[in-house]
Formats: sequence, structure tokens, C-alpha cells
Amino acid sequence: MKKILVVNQGHTKNYGDVAINSTITKFFEEKNLEVDCIPYWEETLVFGKNYKKIPYRIISIIMNNTFLVDFFNRRAIKKQIKNKNYDAVIIGGGELIGNHDGFNSSLNVITKIFQKKNIPVYLLGVSGDVDITDKAKRRYKEALNRCKQVIVRDAHTEKICKETYKTDCKKGTDVVFAYLKVMKDNFDIEKEDKKDITILVPISYNKKIKETLNIKTKEDYYEYILNLVRKNISKTSKLVITSSVLDDEKCSKEIYEYLKKSIKENEIEFIEYTNLDKFIELLKLSTIVISARMHAMILGLIYGNKVEVIPFKTKLKVFKEEYQDIDTKKLNTVQENTYKELEELYDEINNK
Repeated sequence: MKKILVVNQGHTKNYGDVAINSTITKFFEEKNLEVDCIPYWEETLVFGKNYKKIPYRIISIIMNNTFLVDFFNRRAIKKQIKNKNYDAVIIGGGELIGNHDGFNSSLNVITKIFQKKNIPVYLLGVSGDVDITDKAKRRYKEALNRCKQVIVRDAHTEKICKETYKTDCKKGTDVVFAYLKVMKDNFDIEKEDKKDITILVPISYNKKIKETLNIKTKEDYYEYILNLVRKNISKTSKLVITSSVLDDEKCSKEIYEYLKKSIKENEIEFIEYTNLDKFIELLKLSTIVISARMHAMILGLIYGNKVEVIPFKTKLKVFKEEYQDIDTKKLNTVQENTYKELEELYDEINNK
């Protein structure tokens, strides 16, 4: 039995990361491959269980010194993989090739470790941007060119890889589009008892929202959300406000309180962050998802929802252009093609 290492953040309190990891892991396990999973970045592994007690200035010094961060990170990664033998390594997916010093280090460390072992590394279903330092760009370029194959999830990232990083890559999709088929979920929108429910999955107000959407204050952001909601509900709609990332829950609760005061004619419910399965059960009942969380919207689409994108990042602008108005036939094609991408990757690993 062949054995692969999958590297992503499937352990986090983020439905998107959980869905990515579940899709990849389940697919390859169904193909009779043994799968190990490790995170690409976890402070408690890199700096120790008591890292929060380490003064911020010390962490900052380490994170700004590539030699030091790679030293600590390499130690953590080697401790996790020990002396295990793998036939391939899959890293992804998600918005990874960007302003993330931890992933920048991990991609360099992992590609170097496995290049020495002559084990191929595949980058799967990733996206990125170039709003990063020249040093980070140089390190990404070196690491990407050590990968056996880079599969990106949008045309924007394909262009970046080819023009900025001089790396051959393949344009694919986000792996979560294959979630239904991989999980053998027989969801059929024609047979589902859909309700007049709109789901709002917001994100906390931040600098990017201020700059990209020209929304100057948190109060203005809440008004922006209110207008989006009013655009997407009828007089009979029920509005459900929830989170797909645990860190967003405080913001979601605040927006719930704000909307309850502003919208009197509709039923409004707040649902706490729970788990991916319960979120999917909600998506099976709803008709519209409003969000700035990409995987909340991908899951919304494949479970029969229309989506309204809050495009505060490049990846979300690209997603809005490609998927906000997608029809059922095209969506089915995207799902089939995503599954085929996984099969092609399996064939390459299996025939190695």
C-alpha cells in the first residue's frame, strides 16, 4: 500500500479547511492509499505548548528572520513526520501563496526535506497574491520550482505563478467542488425540501475591507451588510446568521444584534459555530448564502444555493466573477472536472 502525506490546516476551527482536508483525505483513502495529515503551521508545534508566554518581540524577531523561523519550523515538521517513508506529499489547498510567513517557511522547509529524499511534492488547489515582500516572493519562487506539480484554483494565480514565480502550473479548481462526489453525498436539489432561508456568514471588519471596499468604519460595514441582506431577502424570508470560522463568531453575534434592530419584518436567528456536518445540514435547507468566506460559498453552491459575495480580497473578486452567477449545468461540470483532477493526481502518484 502506498502512503502519502497531506499538509494543510484541516485541524483548525474553520469549515473550509476541514472540508479541504476531508475531501483530499477521503478521496485518497478510497483509492487504498494510506494517508497521514500534518498542519503546515501550528505555533504550539513550532514554538512549544507555552508559546503564548513567549514575549511578542521574541516571536517577531524569529518570524522576521528566515533562518530562525525555518530552523524552528524544520524541527517541528521533522518531529511530526519522524522517519516515515512516503510515496508523495500533497500540500493544500487554499489561499496559501501570499502574506503568510508561516506557510512561506513551511513550503520551503517541506520541499527541501522531500527533495533530498527524492519524494515528489504536489501543491493542490491553491491561490495567492503578490502583495508581499520581495524576500517572500524569492522564497516562494524557489520552493514552487522544487514542486513536482503546482495546481492552482484560478486564472489569477496561474498568471502569478507563470509571470512572477516563473513556475509551470496547471489551472484547476478548488478541491471542495469535489466534496459531494468524494463523500458520496446523494444531494439532489430537485428532491430537497428547500426553505426560504438566507444564510449570512460574515467576516470581522478589517483593514482589507476598509481599503478594498472603501468602508471607513465598522458601523459603515454593518450598514453595508444590512443593504446586502435586504437585497437578498423577501418579506417571507428567514435570515440565519452564523460563522464558518470560529474567530468570526463574535462579529457574527454583533451583526445579528445590529440586524435585529434594523429588520423588523423578518425572522432572524443566530446559530453558533458548531461543526461542518451541521453547517451542511443548514445549507441543504437554505436558498441563498451571503459571505466573505469562500468555502462557505462553495459549499453553498454545491448544496443548491445562490451566493452573494463580499469581495474584499482578490480571491473573492475572482470567485465572484467566476461563480456568483454560475448556472447548474456549468456548476456540475466544475464538480466533475474537480473530481477528475484528483483522479489524475492519483494516477500520477500511483504510477510513480
